[in-house]
Amino acid sequence: MNDFNRAIQELQLGNYSEGKVILEKLLEDDPNNIDILYNLGMAYSEMNLISKSIKILEKCVGIAPNFANALVALGFSYNRAGDDELAMEKLQQALEIEPDNFYALKNIGALYNKKGEPDKAIEAFQKAEDLKPNSPEIWLGLGQAYELKKDYNMAIDCYKKAKDPEMPEAIESRAIEGLNRVAMDQLKQEGQGERADVIMYLLSAIEMFANMSKDKVKEISFEIGMLGTKGLAINDPEEKYTLKTLDGEFSGLQLVCIMFVGFKIVDKRLPPVADFEKEYQQAMKLYRRRLNEH
Repeated sequence: MNDFNRAIQELQLGNYSEGKVILEKLLEDDPNNIDILYNLGMAYSEMNLISKSIKILEKCVGIAPNFANALVALGFSYNRAGDDELAMEKLQQALEIEPDNFYALKNIGALYNKKGEPDKAIEAFQKAEDLKPNSPEIWLGLGQAYELKKDYNMAIDCYKKAKDPEMPEAIESRAIEGLNRVAMDQLKQEGQGERADVIMYLLSAIEMFANMSKDKVKEISFEIGMLGTKGLAINDPEEKYTLKTLDGEFSGLQLVCIMFVGFKIVDKRLPPVADFEKEYQQAMKLYRRRLNEH
């Protein structure tokens, strides 16, 4: 096996430092070799050495302006550097050369989502889906685009496909986050203001935690949080869940309300798990009124 193939093997195994060292030595003897430049640029990107990645990939496309994958890699690096305009420019150049470049389409779709242009994102992702069906990254991107459009049924469908346990864990986790966001948005839309059911669930949690140790509150809240990483059906009252730390069966919405109150007690600096602040204030007023009555 020659040194270049050994470097590629190291990169494929995720050993980017080892692959980088070999490629850098090869580049000293052959400074204009586009394959070395391309793969070294990719290695720098994976190692988060973005400025180095951009420099080496710019040299690569300067030598080979029709090297579509190098343009895609360069666009991706510009994106990671926060330069969305140059990222889009390089990706579109790649598509002019190879209209069916899956990676260019995927990354352009992600950029359009970032720019808040879901229709353009959907168009790019659907073209990518035609080229490579059942890609988890495409389903995730489509879910995000439909979520931006507030087409929640389509967003849920796409997120559920990306959530398949056979998909990469990072994709599955982001799909679950998307499903939870959509569920919360739907809840707000359906509520048309303060939700009486949320107020009562919050009040029940406030009363339950009133005589409970902070450690126990934390234990319950964090168990619900872990359960939430797998997705909670907060808009389906028929779906029930059980906890190891608390007796009974609970709907997804009940658990979110319990966790909301629990986080208030454990550490107010924790990010809110839902937009229930108005309902929480109403629940606290009811709780204080009940205390005064007794």
